[in-house]
This record gives sequence, C-alpha cells and structure tokens, in this order.
Amino acid sequence: MGSPTSRLLAFPRPVSPLHEVAFRFTAYLAELERRLRRSAQESPSESSQRELSEKLFSMLGQVSSSLASKSRDEARRAIGEVREILGPWFWRSELWGRAFHKPHGYAGDFVLLDRLDAIAAGAADDPLKPVIVACLDRVLASLEFARALRDRRAFLTRLLLRERFRRRRPLSILDVAPRGARHVADYFGALRDAGGERVTIVDDDPSVLAYFERVAFAPWKVDARAIGAPLHRARAVVTADRYDVILVSTGLESLDDDSAREDLATLSTCLSEDGVLAAVNLHPADSSRPVREWLLDWPCYTRTEDELARLFPERPAAMRWSDSALSIAVSRRTEPCGLAPE
Repeated sequence: MGSPTSRLLAFPRPVSPLHEVAFRFTAYLAELERRLRRSAQESPSESSQRELSEKLFSMLGQVSSSLASKSRDEARRAIGEVREILGPWFWRSELWGRAFHKPHGYAGDFVLLDRLDAIAAGAADDPLKPVIVACLDRVLASLEFARALRDRRAFLTRLLLRERFRRRRPLSILDVAPRGARHVADYFGALRDAGGERVTIVDDDPSVLAYFERVAFAPWKVDARAIGAPLHRARAVVTADRYDVILVSTGLESLDDDSAREDLATLSTCLSEDGVLAAVNLHPADSSRPVREWLLDWPCYTRTEDELARLFPERPAAMRWSDSALSIAVSRRTEPCGLAPE
C-alpha cells in the first residue's frame, strides 16, 4: 500500500498498528495522486477507481481486525484517531466532506443525493476538479449504501406509477422525511399530465421543503403541501386527511423499533380505501457499512426485510430489493400487495 511517508516516520512513538495502517493508506493516496497527475487525464480511469476501492476496503479490513479486541470506548477513540489521519485526504472531496460534516444536520441531504445520482448516471467530471478528488467521488458513488439510495428512488417511483395506472386517476401522496429524494418528481415526470396529483411532504428540514418547491417540483404545477415538522409534531395535520399512497422514505433509519412501530401504526390509519403504505430501510448486509459508520460517522438503524415487516401493524409483503442493501415492505389496506421488481 505504498511506503511510509516522512510524516509516518516523524510521528511520535509509539506508533500503534492502527496508526500505521492509516498512514500507509495516506501514503498510497499520495502515490496514486502522483500517478493520476502524470497521466494528464481529466478523469480517473475505471482501473484507478477500482484500485482505490480495493485498497480502501483492505485498509478497513485491517482496522476492523484491530478494533475487534477493543472495548466500545477504546474503539470509538481509535476510529476518531484514524479519521483524523485520513480526513485531510477524504475531505478534499466535497461529497465525502458533506457526507461526514453533514451541513444540514443529518446524513444524506438532498445535495449529496443529487450529486451521487449524477455521478452514477455518468455525468462528466468537472475539469477544474483534481483527478484524485474525482476518483474519490466515484468510489463514494459506487459504495453499496449509495447504490441502495438510488435503488430506493427507483423502487418508490415504480410503486407510485403502478398505483397511478391501477387507479386510473390522480393520486393523493404523503411522503414522510424524503430528505430530497426525487422519486415523487420522477413520478411526475413520467406522467402525461401531473396537474391533478396531490402531494404532502413532511420533513423537519426547511431547506428540503424549499428544494422541492424551487427545484424538484418546479417543472410541474401540482397541488403540493409542505409541513415543516417531524411526524410526531405533525400528526394532527397529517391524520386529518386520507392518502392513496404513503411513503416512509428515510424516516425509519433514525428511529428505534418502538418509535418506528408507533409511526407506522399512525400512518396506516391515514390510508384511503385500498391505499398503500410503503417503507424502505437500509439492510444490515451492507458491505460498505464500515465506510458509512467509521469514516463518515453515518450510523443508522438497519433492518432485514423480516425485521422491517414486523414493525407494521399488519403483516406486509416484504423483500430485499434485488441484491441491494435495501429492505422494502408494502402493505395495502384491503389486500396483499405484490413486490416483484419490474
């Protein structure tokens, strides 16, 4: 993974094996940056991206082995020290920096989601961006939890379209804590005329509501209502209406089981006849979990499809989406709901 740098050699002794692992990885990053500069390319090659990803997971595997024998407090301190060593490299990337520093106060804000989607869609790298930064950006977009965020968007869009064509009339939609995910906007874009749709967004981040109004929903004249509050404070307003489709996009990942069960029970009472309640959650079988939790300080409640299903007041249809790190559960007020991917 490269030779020890002068910084490593000058680090006050004793240097722990964990520190050495981290410093060797930064030495590798320095060597990779030199190679990328010599290549005179504006964008990193796929082989460079794959190499960086493999080195990252190899380094995290060594960190994991070292943490296995430590107590929780010792592990927390050790992770912080490793992050201090790696941070100056990773935070050069706005995406890695945003994912860690969380300027909106939570992980996975709408700016990060939009930019990860753009990278995954093959958007050209900014020629003003250092190639090593572009390489780091691509690695982040390729991680399994980032792919799960895109899978969430695709699944919820399909669900909305299926319900629209099933009912053959505009839908009344409630989306709880979408955090800027564009599935409802994708749904509007797939319709010939979105003017009759009604959507209610419940999110405690005012910038998310502004994002939907000024960016995501701007191309369409739709009946959109924004409620700037967490669900538990907006219950009186939310439960006064009935909805054809209720989506819990990200809200469960910040709630323990009791709180999640209570929210889903409340939302199930707001369904119209034959209405659908859908919830998604990151799956614990996420290969990129060490990156998300250790490097990005992005903890969340992960659940298998069965664990997610047990939170519903009535047993829903549940599945793990394809080979993604995404659990899905959907219940219908009057009948089971199939979930086979289209």
